[in-house]
Amino acid sequence: MKKKKYGNALPSMEFLPICIEVLGPMDPNTLKILKAICKMISVRSGDSRELFFATNHISCLLQRFLRVYVLENIKLNADIEKEKNREERKMKKERETESKISEMRYEDEYSG
Repeated sequence: MKKKKYGNALPSMEFLPICIEVLGPMDPNTLKILKAICKMISVRSGDSRELFFATNHISCLLQRFLRVYVLENIKLNADIEKEKNREERKMKKERETESKISEMRYEDEYSG
């Protein structure tokens, strides 16, 4: 889908979508691209472990992302819960006030 949308954006370049699952394997095309890039790096660096290093770095980045995402989600849910409790207290107070006003009107109406 993305290839269809962006494939002809720059005719002088080839569009290669990259997909890395957070909790799963890499897309085969992504792995193919990563292997090609790491092979070029290995030729220059002389170290054949570049693919290993790259996949480890990607894994660490994903773990950091997940950590931040989970912590932000927990914070957001806590904020939502606080706001919900605040609204419930406000509504309860309003009902109590309305009830007191009704009682006062009733007393005024039937005591006099």
